Amino acid sequence: MPPVVTSLEAFSSSGLWGSLLRGASRLWPIAAVVDEASRLMCLAARGVGAPDGCAPAGPPGSAAEDKGAAKAPAASRRVWDSYRNFSTQSPLPPDTAYGHPAELGMDKVELNWRIVSLASKTLHEIRARPGDDVALLDLMVVDFQGLLLAHRHTVSGVNVATMVHRMGRICSKEHLKRRAMEAHSGFLGRLLSLVYLKSTELRSQNISNVVWGLGKLGARLRGLPEMASLDMVLQELSSRAADQINDFRPQNLSNLVTGLAHLEDSHSQKLLAVIARATKPQIDSFKNQEIVNLLWGLSKLGYLDVEGLFPTAIDSVRGRLATLKPQELSSFLWALAAMGHTECADVVTEVLQQIVPEDGARPLGPQALSCLMWSASAMKFRPQDKEVRELLGQASSSLENFTPQNVFMCLYAAAEFHCNIPAFAQAAKAYFMKHWRRLSPQDIMNCIHSLMVLDDLDLRTLLQAVNYAEMWPGHLNERDKRQLYQCILHFRLFYPEVSTERLMSQRLEEECRMLWEGRQKTSPVPRFVLDALVVLEHAGNVCSSRQVVAGVVNTSTVQLPNGRRFAVEGIYIPRGFKNTGALNGRYLWKERVLERLGWPVARLHMEAWSELTSQNDKLRFLGEIMVAAVQRMARNARNLGRGAGSGERGHGRTNS
Repeated sequence: MPPVVTSLEAFSSSGLWGSLLRGASRLWPIAAVVDEASRLMCLAARGVGAPDGCAPAGPPGSAAEDKGAAKAPAASRRVWDSYRNFSTQSPLPPDTAYGHPAELGMDKVELNWRIVSLASKTLHEIRARPGDDVALLDLMVVDFQGLLLAHRHTVSGVNVATMVHRMGRICSKEHLKRRAMEAHSGFLGRLLSLVYLKSTELRSQNISNVVWGLGKLGARLRGLPEMASLDMVLQELSSRAADQINDFRPQNLSNLVTGLAHLEDSHSQKLLAVIARATKPQIDSFKNQEIVNLLWGLSKLGYLDVEGLFPTAIDSVRGRLATLKPQELSSFLWALAAMGHTECADVVTEVLQQIVPEDGARPLGPQALSCLMWSASAMKFRPQDKEVRELLGQASSSLENFTPQNVFMCLYAAAEFHCNIPAFAQAAKAYFMKHWRRLSPQDIMNCIHSLMVLDDLDLRTLLQAVNYAEMWPGHLNERDKRQLYQCILHFRLFYPEVSTERLMSQRLEEECRMLWEGRQKTSPVPRFVLDALVVLEHAGNVCSSRQVVAGVVNTSTVQLPNGRRFAVEGIYIPRGFKNTGALNGRYLWKERVLERLGWPVARLHMEAWSELTSQNDKLRFLGEIMVAAVQRMARNARNLGRGAGSGERGHGRTNS
């Protein structure tokens, strides 16, 4: 007959923990270990007999228990020791039932210290033995479950908030986040329930700790059935945060916004407005990381900035750019780009000067480098060639350490800058061919489309993308199919000697073509371009506001009485940008296509057009840009011929 457990002393002497941890040392599935721990503790709390196979190992500190502990691996021994110290230092009278409020004599402060010390020890061991990080995380969860069960009548909101915060801190790497959600979703669900039940006890520090910890685990928490109440909990925490906003320190505000951003909470606009209102007067008291994280989080959440926080924050950050780390500079620039602050040309220039000084670029991590490149391109800013080459050269040498998203963000920026670094383009193509099986459809199509803009797309890379599309047509959205068809048109136009007629199935090509042409016909024409076309029409020319040229590009066209035809391209560059003459790569690709088809491209700049008042001035200006278009077309043709004649133009590359 198995022994009946009626007290903590009996529970410790029954050998349940020893049996359980010896099972863990025999490499049980750790999820089963955690579930078994919870089950045995529940049995102990109810006074139910221990199951067969749980032979007593002796009371805490006995030779029998030491013998059992010696057999366990190091990580298991740490749990064993923590339990033994815990049970021997807090003895109970024999008649005290396990789970009674007075069972351990440990108050809320001592319990909080216990949680912090267990998490700190786990973090220290993970740093010392990174290969055991999954097992160490699992054992920490076993500890936390035991503490929650033992103190279920006395646990406070502060204790729960500390647990959530420490879980987020431990799960800093992707594989640990996945492990937490796959093996410990039940534990996370119980923590979330306790957060809601104890929410009245939470103060500013605790609220920010909970949201930050949940945010570190990521938005994928929403996909867990056990976390179905996440939105309700966030709503409750947001309400309490708004009521206590004056108690939040800068670090609390920054952590709160960062956590909401990682959780992709789309219902937090009211709270964000309250946070912005509280932040604006004290923005200069924020530390570098705090202010950058705050701006990053607000941008990611799509904050509408009704309080005018961003201009004040930008001025504050500009005064301390020299003290910001490269990652902070990159995140700051990303926040500006995501919020649409395209007027900050001087800020972009200053940031790039900090990252790429005269003596060479500062070393950047993959995430910082890709965000920096993408942000500059999204803000329609064209850095100096030296800066782009320094950054892309740094990426080329360490591309294997990049995630697919990092690689293709850099490639996209290179295409926008129209800066083809052969080493980087070749490294990106090699990365694509090596990892294409684990790439998303968006990554694949972004890769080939950016290579097309750089005129460095080869048939082998295109064929791999087409094969993927043929295998998984349902995985491609309309945008992906349009990009794929555009790349095929590019090959047929610039490389007629390469047969692409049967590159893809007739059905898929027809679908892509219809999507491409349908998208072309719906592209808007800028107002100032329509104004220019009206002026030309009144002068006796034949104009069209939208026309698909050879099924490749949509453009506004003009035909003069003498039969000469032109394409008119409206160019809008935000005021304040010093590099107004630099155009992005997609525009230059479109210009090359039109010139290839015999259409000189007249560049119509919005700023220059808006300064003209009389019809005669406008007509004279249009004549000048048309003459410039013909001259540029002839010059580009000569440069292209000279590059091919000297062997500088390889397959899929143009020095335009």
